[in-house]
Amino acid sequence: GAPPMLESAGFSAELDKGDFYRENNDGTVSVHVSSNNAEASYTEDLFDPTSLSLSGTGAQFSANYTGEVVEIPIPGGVIRSIDLETVERAVSIRGNGWVQDEGGNVYKLSLAIGQTPSGNRRAGFSVTARK
Repeated sequence: GAPPMLESAGFSAELDKGDFYRENNDGTVSVHVSSNNAEASYTEDLFDPTSLSLSGTGAQFSANYTGEVVEIPIPGGVIRSIDLETVERAVSIRGNGWVQDEGGNVYKLSLAIGQTPSGNRRAGFSVTARK
């Protein structure tokens, strides 16, 4: 069959005075971030170093949620992440920004992850070329 593919989109931001990453007494972590200067990235296939890879700065990014921390071992270290499957309250993560490839072609990257307290979930991202 076809080789495996792993498409990836993400946003990251430095925490400002109103933002926080707080460890709670019950072992969960609460996150609140609101940034207009986030970094955005997209990779069409993490397994293929020649696939489309886009990045940019100055993106809008916001995140609000509380959940359990999971550790994912990788060669040379560990990735700490919050397991959104364990979140019992609302989740809101949104990102929008311009990203470009090495040739200067510009795309719009949009990401939305959400969950209502009743458990309704939605998640997805899109990459569209600037017209």
